[in-house]
Amino acid sequence: TVLAERFVVRLKLGDGAAASVYRATDTRTDRDVALKILDPLRGADPVGRQRFARELEILSRVEHPAIARCLQHVTHDGLDILVLELIEGETLAQRVARGRLPVAEAVAIATRAAEALDACHRVGVIHRDLSPANVMLHPERGAVLLDFGVAWFSSAANLTRTGAVVGSPQYIAPEVFHSSLADARADVYALGVI
Repeated sequence: TVLAERFVVRLKLGDGAAASVYRATDTRTDRDVALKILDPLRGADPVGRQRFARELEILSRVEHPAIARCLQHVTHDGLDILVLELIEGETLAQRVARGRLPVAEAVAIATRAAEALDACHRVGVIHRDLSPANVMLHPERGAVLLDFGVAWFSSAANLTRTGAVVGSPQYIAPEVFHSSLADARADVYALGVI
């Protein structure tokens, strides 16, 4: 399948709450990218669409080698598509499933993730869904944060349905269960749990 007259879809990488991610080749640059495609059924509600549109804005604000970049937003036959930097490697969840990490490796991952969070927090971006599944271990770059689909600006209105809790439950700071208005400390808590 060719999308937007330039992206040749190669492989489905995964599914999220409102979008699916595919590996594709950009025929104009001959580079592989990740395409995050909003599912028109699962992402049809206004909150889902706003979160998807906001991900591009959020990722364009944060410059750090430990954060996967969003390259552009395109549409194809009514589908909204984010073109993301493809990060090779395995997720931290996959790595941990293979066995315990040596202390030096665990410290390097934690340090790199903390640096990426610091870059986010300095420009007012809160990830809100930090978990081992959203940390990719790149062979050269080390830990790289992925999936800013539920991230938000600390100064912006919160895009959460009333009463909804956003994030992976086992990594959510306890206070977030009482209020969806979290700040950067919730990301630090999630990193500590990881």
